[in-house]
Amino acid sequence: MIQKIKAVLRKPDKLSPALLLLILTAFYISFMNRTIENYATLDDILKKGELTLITSSSRENVSTDHTGRFGGFEYDLAKAYAEHLGVKLKVKKVDFKNQVISELLSGKGSFGGAGLTKPIQKKKKKVSYSVGYLPVKKILIGHRSNGSYPSIKKIGEENIYVISGSPEHNFLLKLKKNEGYKFNVSTIEGVTTEKLIQKVANNKIKYTIANSNIAKKARRYSPQIVIGSISEVKENLVWAVNPKSVKLLYSINSFFKDIKGSGKYAKIVYANYPDIEDYNYFNILRFHRRLESRLDNYAPLIKKAAKRLNFDWKLIVALTYQESQLNRWAKSSAKAYGLMQLVKNTARYHGVVNVYNPYQNINAGVKHLSDMFHLKDISHIQKNDMDRLYIALAAYNAGQGHISDARILAKRLNLNPDSWSSLSKTLVMLENKKFYKKSRYGYCRGSEPVNYVKQIMIYYDILKNKDILDS
Repeated sequence: MIQKIKAVLRKPDKLSPALLLLILTAFYISFMNRTIENYATLDDILKKGELTLITSSSRENVSTDHTGRFGGFEYDLAKAYAEHLGVKLKVKKVDFKNQVISELLSGKGSFGGAGLTKPIQKKKKKVSYSVGYLPVKKILIGHRSNGSYPSIKKIGEENIYVISGSPEHNFLLKLKKNEGYKFNVSTIEGVTTEKLIQKVANNKIKYTIANSNIAKKARRYSPQIVIGSISEVKENLVWAVNPKSVKLLYSINSFFKDIKGSGKYAKIVYANYPDIEDYNYFNILRFHRRLESRLDNYAPLIKKAAKRLNFDWKLIVALTYQESQLNRWAKSSAKAYGLMQLVKNTARYHGVVNVYNPYQNINAGVKHLSDMFHLKDISHIQKNDMDRLYIALAAYNAGQGHISDARILAKRLNLNPDSWSSLSKTLVMLENKKFYKKSRYGYCRGSEPVNYVKQIMIYYDILKNKDILDS
């Protein structure tokens, strides 16, 4: 059909205007039908063995670690879905979130995941949305110098800056119209949500808004900002698919049900949002200040030691800070010494002559963490499984004996001994005589390693995003 139309169009002078218009209309309809049909089906994905996530260039969506491997909340979920289907995952990044839907409808990928929320649909919907997987609220973000809790009711005619055409932009327009607030909606193009928040932190703009998962993490990166609820209405993050991809949408919804039931979803959330509700302004501010004043003294040593044993150096910084706050002369009541708080037996085992020597202390500390990471009891857990890292960190703090007791107790209670979620419960239980009297290594201050791991992951999360802070 297309070839016949092209042949006729080569001699337009022999056609009447009405016939020419009819032919052009038929050509346009044929072209549009071909375009509309350019969408991902579940069968095609399975046959090709490849799934393509369309996402935006935001650290929350997709990032790379010290080895160049992808990570990020949306990526981790998409990777789990690809594994669920038994296919490979590809990532197509666009600059900004409001470009994801257009790329999806152009057939550039299988589905869109970029911190999207489901809009209110009054007209025929352009895309279909999955079930919600993470509840969020819109949060107002301001600078601490303007008050400790920004309120939408009290900012008067101040400007709230958002990305043009974004869900936040549409949300504010609707809120102002329906509630009669006096604030002004100002738009910016060519930025990410993280950059807008950083503008608030640097006092370049007064206010912006973001989803609660982003806003609550951002206050860790930039203690200068404060957050306040702009709406009590809860939304959910969703994935977007072409409305014709019916089987794909059903598969995605079934996947979310499965991983939430298996506990895998909770692990992905914790890895990306560690204890997000836990925020201590003074603790976080002190962390940032001591990074600025102390880290340069030890960063080269930490980087070399971490690289030698295949750890992210930023993780080792987080561990070192938790141990000593980067103080080489630190000494604890438990007789642990130096930057990484080595006890004498551990120091001696790793050949340390002077526990206050930064080079010796850091190298021994990283070697000790590596030993804990390669303990026989947990060696069967995949190396890229975060549970293995959490357990190794807890063993660094509490000793491998107490970790062994916690694992045995988990088995006795029909809990998964390879899951940090399980061990964080059984370690605390070892503070109770009912449980520790039956354990090999006795009483354990189990809440300490649990809090220890939590704090390290909070510091690590900040350090992984330090490039955002410095830009």
